[in-house]
Amino acid sequence: MAVPGLGGRPLPAWLLLMVMHLTAGATAQAADDYLYTVQTGDNPWNLSERFLLDMSYWPRLVAHNHIADDRRLPPGSTLRIPRPWLRLSSSTVQISALTGEVQVDLGQGLGWQAATAGTRLSAGARLKTEAQASAALQLSDGSQVLVRSDTELRLAQAGTVGNGALMLRIELQRGRLENAVHPLRAKGGRFEIQTPSAITAVRGTDFRISADAHSTRSEVLDGAVELGNPRGKVRLERATGSMATVQAPPLRPRPLLGAPRLGGIPTRWEQAAATLNWPALPGAQAYRVQLATLDGEGREDGTTLADRVSTTPSQALPPLRDGRYRLRVRAIDAQGLEGLQADTTLLLDTQPAPPEPQAPRSLAPVTRQSGTLRWRPAAGAVEAGAAPAPMQYRVQIAGPAGFAAPLADLTAAGLACALPDLMPGRYQWRIASLAGDDQGPWSAVQPLELAAGAPDLVGIDIDRQLRLHWRSEERAPVRLQVARDAAFTQLLLDEPRHGQTAALPLPAAGTYHLRVGSWPVAGRPVAWGPAHHVEVGRWRLGDRIEDLTVRTDLNSLPPTGAGPAPACARFAPPR
Repeated sequence: MAVPGLGGRPLPAWLLLMVMHLTAGATAQAADDYLYTVQTGDNPWNLSERFLLDMSYWPRLVAHNHIADDRRLPPGSTLRIPRPWLRLSSSTVQISALTGEVQVDLGQGLGWQAATAGTRLSAGARLKTEAQASAALQLSDGSQVLVRSDTELRLAQAGTVGNGALMLRIELQRGRLENAVHPLRAKGGRFEIQTPSAITAVRGTDFRISADAHSTRSEVLDGAVELGNPRGKVRLERATGSMATVQAPPLRPRPLLGAPRLGGIPTRWEQAAATLNWPALPGAQAYRVQLATLDGEGREDGTTLADRVSTTPSQALPPLRDGRYRLRVRAIDAQGLEGLQADTTLLLDTQPAPPEPQAPRSLAPVTRQSGTLRWRPAAGAVEAGAAPAPMQYRVQIAGPAGFAAPLADLTAAGLACALPDLMPGRYQWRIASLAGDDQGPWSAVQPLELAAGAPDLVGIDIDRQLRLHWRSEERAPVRLQVARDAAFTQLLLDEPRHGQTAALPLPAAGTYHLRVGSWPVAGRPVAWGPAHHVEVGRWRLGDRIEDLTVRTDLNSLPPTGAGPAPACARFAPPR
């Protein structure tokens, strides 16, 4: 008689009796078997030596798999091995990263202790995380388990079989786990999570599981998961989820909500206090928002900085250091199942903090002569351990076109900057802190209304004529006055002048008062510049002038037409 199996040769009579005796009990365990893919050179004896408790199990292996020819096992075929028969080598689970308050009980009679990165957990060890804490567990085969906040678990089993496949069982008393166990597929390992209300069994997948004393929820992102309890069992495929309770079997699998759209969230943030917003997702009752740090290569380092549930499609950023972060958002449905996740990268650059603009504070017009840009250092750094307040600042002034092409780009060592030479009009300005080559974010943009200042008399020359030089910010004519008295009631000259110079005949000896003002227009009075005086002395010999002296309160200056040097230097980008 031949037993159908992996070959066609009849079994010996004694072995056939054993097969018939063992097959009935083994069939009940088939669903919980370890699956092994046959390799070239494999046979029941060497497989028993490598994988089973001892060599006496090889006839059971033959019977359990209905092997007809125990000398010929076709490569690529699958053998089923009940897990109780496996000889396991002990393995450990390592805490690769953690954040917040995480504790472990290693089962050595020392009770709960603070966990550290690098701590290894053996079978029997326990772990718990407090609020806003998390831990990343690295398994021996490269799989990873993320233990979220308010979670407590026990590592019930941690071992490997002969080919390195991992056999792991976690007892989850409460909390949430996120699992990435892809290597299990290749080696036939098994990962099992037991909760008070269900058992989740996988052979390699991405899935999440959460539990409390009464219910268990499981969501599968990739692969497949079996969720069951004594009242029933369901199989969850990709993008489905289910819930089981102590009193009821798992619900029929249902599709997970889709991923929220995060495309509208800026990837670069320069404000320490910011709120992220995204479009609401139909069917969502709430959203889980997670924030994790990224390493230099843009990969998550296992540190979760925030893990919160928001009832609205928005979330305020917690205080963070400058750096790169992964934002992850998923919607939560009415049954509490969390949907597919959306990820985006955020770059925070909030330091050194921007100064606080002080003047001018409104659209009240200022002139170039009277107006000065003033600020004060930032009230305080957002992050602990921030660098001391910088000693330099960068100031930009722009017109209506904006700061893509600023009209002035300056640096200042102090807390004020004189206005550069600009025509009257409406402008905007902003300021940033400089710490060496590191520039912080810009301050809020401030309005700047620059009015025309009064013409300014800048020089007097004497050379057979009295030559006056002034500077005006407008192209309109100026009003020039010469008077005998300081009150300008005894006018000798009151007339418009174009350009920026005037040549007058030499007056007789005496004291004269001069000033220039803006030309009057409707609705705007004359704006007079400072008044100056000139003392002219003349001595004659006959009909010739032998000597001429002129004294004035204004130094004689060449007509440069340029304004005073600004207090701020031109900005030079670091090389």
